[in-house]
Amino acid sequence: MRIALFILIFILFSPFSTYCETLTISEGLRLALKEENLIKIKEYEEKIAAQESKIARSPLLPKVEVSYGRSFLSHEPTAKNVLMADP
Repeated sequence: MRIALFILIFILFSPFSTYCETLTISEGLRLALKEENLIKIKEYEEKIAAQESKIARSPLLPKVEVSYGRSFLSHEPTAKNVLMADP
């Protein structure tokens, strides 16, 4: 019972629980716009970290290499000598 009473008194008189800041609409909007950039930065940092982890794990993934080649020797190009042609 003493511990519960101590916790209740601590919560009631804690400076963190009794502090309340009043904002006007313009101050709230300004603060939200200011924090929006920080939120976007954190989202981009999260995406960067995800991509970096994919890059770090890429040597562990299997690799597939495919190549294709074909020769056209049956259609070998020939050249005519027009200077030595028979008339």
